[in-house]
Amino acid sequence: MPRFDNLTVARFAAALLVFFHHSSPLEYEAITSPFWTNFAKNGHVGVSFFFILSGFVLAASNLDKLEKFTVGGSLYFYWKRIARIVPLWLLVSAPFIIKAVHEGDPKLWPFLSFTQAWSADVFVSFGLLAVAWTLSVEMFFYFMFPFIAVALRPLKGRWLGPVLILVGMAIPAAGAYYYWVNPDMAAIFFPEPNSSHRWLYRMPVTRLGQFIAGIGIFLAIARCNVRMNRLASSTVLLLAVILLFACMGLMEQGKAFWVMPYALIFVVIVLMLAKIETLGLRVTWKLPILLGEASFAFYLIHQFYFKAALLPPLTAFSGLRLAQVEVLIATMATSIGLYLMVETPARDLLLRVLHIRSSMPKVTVSEKVQGD
Repeated sequence: MPRFDNLTVARFAAALLVFFHHSSPLEYEAITSPFWTNFAKNGHVGVSFFFILSGFVLAASNLDKLEKFTVGGSLYFYWKRIARIVPLWLLVSAPFIIKAVHEGDPKLWPFLSFTQAWSADVFVSFGLLAVAWTLSVEMFFYFMFPFIAVALRPLKGRWLGPVLILVGMAIPAAGAYYYWVNPDMAAIFFPEPNSSHRWLYRMPVTRLGQFIAGIGIFLAIARCNVRMNRLASSTVLLLAVILLFACMGLMEQGKAFWVMPYALIFVVIVLMLAKIETLGLRVTWKLPILLGEASFAFYLIHQFYFKAALLPPLTAFSGLRLAQVEVLIATMATSIGLYLMVETPARDLLLRVLHIRSSMPKVTVSEKVQGD
């Protein structure tokens, strides 16, 4: 699989959005601008970027390998995804799992089986390690991917990518439209089973559209020879980022807007980041690339281990502003350590069990930390 370092760096930016979303009440109170309050509250939209990027990355690394369905090939694919996700998830989740076992918590089984996002109960979906609900969604994507690959095999047209993007975006667009024209439904409080939060935000089936759009983006890059130079691509990217900031800062959180229009904006951002990389314009500085590669660890640990556990005592000692910087730096440093010393070695070890070669580019630790 070729490297897309622009997208790797953007993964960290998306993780930062979620980091800001999980600000404490004290942090929100300290924000004096309504724009930046809305921006932080809407930081949850960063997960849409992850779902779109997941489709892109899996298509780039596995689509051609899974065009012909075999049980063995599909099982190999599933094992590679387990090797990538489960070891670090298990390590970070261990204290919560032990506590749940000791207390007989009924939320344990949905958590261990990665089915929590399917629950109508938001407290089950966000049970134990709350941010792991997205892994429930991702596991559904992984399950579906071999079947999607087989379904796409006969479709060799150059415009398949744009069609998949449109089909993928039609799913969240239809959901947003339904709740927009039914304000009574949109006003249902988010813990309720029929809330837009359940059906638009955390339901794996409705999130599948973003994954499909990500596959479409890869096919569009691979098959559609659309002529755009660096200036045009960079301009579109900049406008999309400005629009993202404007929507996050000016729109209220949730209701019909849990996913749209953000998913559409992220489609443009992912498409343009990949496009300008094919034109030779890419991030080369090692540190942001490393932070992007460590973004999964950053995402898993930031809320409970740092925002909830570390920020309060640091705030009492250093004051809020300095404590926020300290927590961010500590989270970044820890995530890099987990990526280099746990996530990558554990993945490689599990892949060696079945003599599977990772589709990720192999980079040594010394290369990771070396600057330009």
